Amino acid sequence: MDAIQRAVSRDEFRLQVLLRLTPLNPATISYLLGAAGVRFSGFLIACMALTPNLLIEVDFGHVGKHAARLPGSGARTAHLHDLAIIGGLGVCVAVMVLVSRMARKAVMQAVAETEKAGGSAGG
Repeated sequence: MDAIQRAVSRDEFRLQVLLRLTPLNPATISYLLGAAGVRFSGFLIACMALTPNLLIEVDFGHVGKHAARLPGSGARTAHLHDLAIIGGLGVCVAVMVLVSRMARKAVMQAVAETEKAGGSAGG
């Protein structure tokens, strides 16, 4: 946590956005960023990075509602529509997993660089 705080203080906005894209609890990230002393305006703007996660949650709800109706329906003629809805959710999840991995890697790299810089300055 200390290393993340030091990294955020060096590259505040970029790391805030990347942290928002990782699959960590948003409340935990908010507390961490608050403890790191980030600027409030940058914090609010970086919260926009939560939008893709919110859209996926809404899509999960839509697909869940659609999937709940499938067994009770009589003659189904819109199989392509069902496939598109469920396939779209799969694509969204796959993209979010890739983005999350890239963001996590970038955050870990920034933390490692900060620790390396701190270690060489302190040694």
